Amino acid sequence: MAGRFVFWSLLGCLLAACASTPSLTSYLDHRWELRKGDYFERQYMAEGTHFSLYHKAKVMPVSLEYLKDPEDFEREDLRQLRTEFQSILEARLSEVYEVLDQRVQPDYQTVVISPALTYIDTPDRVTHAVSSAVILIPLTSGVSAFEAKITEGETGIILAEIAE
Repeated sequence: MAGRFVFWSLLGCLLAACASTPSLTSYLDHRWELRKGDYFERQYMAEGTHFSLYHKAKVMPVSLEYLKDPEDFEREDLRQLRTEFQSILEARLSEVYEVLDQRVQPDYQTVVISPALTYIDTPDRVTHAVSSAVILIPLTSGVSAFEAKITEGETGIILAEIAE
């Protein structure tokens, strides 16, 4: 039980700046089974899942395939956002798990997190720039949403899915 709490808490704290999307994408297999969760806006947990049984984590490259209106963003901005998001996930998970490199094959002791950014709303740049310059505090911030599949490393069985 402690392992499950730590796992969900870390992911929840990591992504506290994210907000719920108006609707889910087709990325999650169990999207119709998602319920209000303790750690995420919406989560699904497969029966019998115990994260305390796992000692390693592997974060797959962040998918942008399900991102709403990707053409609204510069390609370099999206690449940078994808890299930052993955780095944050790996850093937080490393507090509890041994985080595996992309080249390492996951095994039965590994949870594999496959995140997808699904929504990004950037702040009004003029308001952000003016408030930062005048009062030294930005008054606006961006909003983002993501979905993630969490699978068992050796079998690929879905352990959990989340939307935030």
